[in-house]
Amino acid sequence: MDDSTLDDLSKTAHNMGINIQVGTRGIEPENLLTHLKIAKKLNAKLLRTVFEVSGRKPSLNRIIMQIKQILPIFEREGVSIALENYEQFKSRELALLIKKLGSPYVGARLDTVNSFGALEGLEDVVNRLAAFTINLHLKDFDIVRVRCRMGFKVVGRPLGRGRLNVDWLFKFWREKGESQV
Repeated sequence: MDDSTLDDLSKTAHNMGINIQVGTRGIEPENLLTHLKIAKKLNAKLLRTVFEVSGRKPSLNRIIMQIKQILPIFEREGVSIALENYEQFKSRELALLIKKLGSPYVGARLDTVNSFGALEGLEDVVNRLAAFTINLHLKDFDIVRVRCRMGFKVVGRPLGRGRLNVDWLFKFWREKGESQV
C-alpha cells in the first residue's frame, strides 16, 4: 500500500474506533523495521510475527540477537512486538525467549491452535504463556479422523463450533485479571 492509502486506512480506523495491528512473518531486523514503519503510519501499537517462513528452526540465541538489534527502536516508537506461538518452539521455549529479552515491548501472541504442531495442549500453553501474553488469537478447531481411519486432521472451525473451550479461556483471563489481552 502506498502512503496515501495507509493514511486513509488509519483515519477510517480512528473514526470507527478500531485499533489496527500489523502482521508479518520472520524476525529479520530489516523486515521488522519495514513493518514498524507501516505500524507507525497506521498508528498501530502492535506488530505481530511468527519466527521463520522457511521451515527452519532458528536458535533462540539468534532470535534474541536479531530482536535486540532493533528493540530500542520499537521501544522508542512505542510499538510492541508480539511473537506468535508456533510449532517451531514449545511454549516453554517461547516464554524463556521473552523473559530473556526482558522488555515490556516484547510479548506473546497466543494462538489457541498453533501449538498443536508442537504436540502441546491449549491449557498447558495458556498456563505457560499467560504472564507474557499481549495478544490473543482465538481460533476454533476440530480433530477429525481421515477417511481411511488411520490418522487425524486438525481443521479450523468457526468460533464456538469446534472444540475450543472458549468459556474456560475467558474465565482463565478474567481470574488472572488480564483485561488488555
